[in-house]
Amino acid sequence: MIDVNALTFDGVELHQWAPGFQSQLTGNWAEHRIPGQRGALQEDLGEGVLSTKVILQFVGPKFRDDYNQVMTNLTKHRRGELNHPVRGSKTCILYDVVESMDWTKQGNAIRVELTFKEASVNIPDHFTFGVSALAQGVLSQAAQAQSDADQYQKKMFVRFPLNTLIRSQVLLAVDKVNGFIRAATTYASVGLSVFQDGQLGLDLVNQLQSLPPLLSQATSLLSQTNSPLLIQPTLLSMEQCLYTATQLSTALRANLPPPITTLVSRSPGQSIYSFVQAWYPEKSKGEQLALIPILLQLNRDMKTPSLIPMGFRILRPAS
Repeated sequence: MIDVNALTFDGVELHQWAPGFQSQLTGNWAEHRIPGQRGALQEDLGEGVLSTKVILQFVGPKFRDDYNQVMTNLTKHRRGELNHPVRGSKTCILYDVVESMDWTKQGNAIRVELTFKEASVNIPDHFTFGVSALAQGVLSQAAQAQSDADQYQKKMFVRFPLNTLIRSQVLLAVDKVNGFIRAATTYASVGLSVFQDGQLGLDLVNQLQSLPPLLSQATSLLSQTNSPLLIQPTLLSMEQCLYTATQLSTALRANLPPPITTLVSRSPGQSIYSFVQAWYPEKSKGEQLALIPILLQLNRDMKTPSLIPMGFRILRPAS
């Protein structure tokens, strides 16, 4: 249980000298700017560094003795555990010390403003909700599934050295696992590339939809080998991989608006630059030109960009 009245640093009690504290936890964001588009994508990378300010006030006939004792102990070790009334115990550094005296307003008193900053050295960041982190999570889970499948095959081959039927079933099952792994790694790689380009295409949505059937096929073939204990690690790795891929899809949709489908209505057609001018009149000429490669990437079936035929459906960014 957190003691809401206690505030200490490296064993030194601060609360008896402090009327309170002020903490700031700035979010950790990565800004991605997309060529040809205003604004920027803000990728959530989790919590930032906790910063806490504490004002100590030493007053009374023994204020100098109290000040000397507290500050000597505080500055002896400038790295220690800050027992925060709200955030709990945090490894912090004593980042800044500001001292002041104002005889006209406070009389014989010393005011000390302390700033503590979180300093969790060598502790890995377990945040897993940003697009980049989720894409890496899919790749990591796919690699784990590959390793588990390899171990499963080796153990089955050792257990059934002469049973060709079971060995062939194992090979078929592992082949399906490999198919799921290839699709998942492709999805993660394309998803990260799409995020960096700033456009969500329909191809990526279709790739995600292909993963559950591949997982189902691999699970079915693995189950037919009648080795529940041996297949369990591979199944869990694949399921976690699919779950992370689904989270990646959610993160991509949260950051990237889906493209708009627009019908070319001019007869006999129009050039891609003319199309950009018509639908993005507010953009500068440079911004319009930068949109052309994005449109070509979203519309790979566009055969003649110089004259897009009337009736052709173009996927384009919302803004």
